[in-house]
Amino acid sequence: METVLELRNISKSFDNNPVLKELSFSLKKGYIGCLLGPSGCGKTTALRTIAGFESPDSGEIVINKTVVSNREDGIPPEKRRIGMVFQDYALFPHLSVKENIAFGLHKMRQVAKDKIVAELLELVGLTDVSGHFPHELSGGQQQRVALARALAPRPELLLMDEPFSSLDITLRERLSLEVRDILKASGISAIMVTHNQLEAFAMADVIGVMHDGKLVQWDTAYNLYHRPSSRVVADFVGEGVLLSGKVTGDSQVKTSLGTLVGRFTYPCRNGCPAQVLIRPEDIVHDDNSSFKARIVEKNFRGANILYSLLLPSNEKVLALVPSHHNHKVGQEIGIRPQVDDIILFEQQA
Repeated sequence: METVLELRNISKSFDNNPVLKELSFSLKKGYIGCLLGPSGCGKTTALRTIAGFESPDSGEIVINKTVVSNREDGIPPEKRRIGMVFQDYALFPHLSVKENIAFGLHKMRQVAKDKIVAELLELVGLTDVSGHFPHELSGGQQQRVALARALAPRPELLLMDEPFSSLDITLRERLSLEVRDILKASGISAIMVTHNQLEAFAMADVIGVMHDGKLVQWDTAYNLYHRPSSRVVADFVGEGVLLSGKVTGDSQVKTSLGTLVGRFTYPCRNGCPAQVLIRPEDIVHDDNSSFKARIVEKNFRGANILYSLLLPSNEKVLALVPSHHNHKVGQEIGIRPQVDDIILFEQQA
């Protein structure tokens, strides 16, 4: 499949402070990619460098087989055929919905312009409010206007900077799925940046976890969660804890939860010390189990309760339990591990 975007060893510093460190990845045409990470990891700088708002200190950026940016030269942002959706949407308050969408089409004949605007209004579901102004719209509607305006010039690539951060949680989750459907229907390739894992999982075909200016894993959401390549990814993606363990066979490791038997995500030689990632769903609440753990913290989540449990070894694990099992902090409950894929990292001496 054709590649629409490629970053080759991009580095960028501000005041001798490295922000991007040899960042490399590629995105296939029609795919949605996401740069995921905490504040200060470099993801927004990466997006601005792709857009052309920043120039790399080294490396190069290729869009549709054309080098658009390197240390010596670069194509200006307005000539890169890139669309941009900003965090605050940046809609023009004095223009109507259809006028906002048409803003980037000023060089086009009116008939052609009207056709594109009508198609996009239908695509984003805003035909009925085409004459309204931004202040008359909900946050979700404003977000879709910003998306339609970015799509109107038919960009090669769409960039989205924390596009859902100003919305409430319920709307954020719904719109992330809607925007994915819109992008897939239009066939546009996209890169978004976010610190929100659920947004990344809902939106992206491929996700890059960033840490300290580096891309530590570029993979599917499933692999990031079930096959993290490092402790950094394991700590950041999802919830879980690392327990000390020792490999005692090809598919078993001894831990404070007992001996776990399952498929190793990474090879680890017999006898080696390891750290084993235990997710909340790996711990099953079982009143009949003789293995007990003490509740030290509880977080009610509606359908479930997330318990923090202290093991006899003084290590802690998390357990996601249906909320009708409502226990008090300090109480001991029976648990048992249920782990099929064992995520473990060899412990260095």
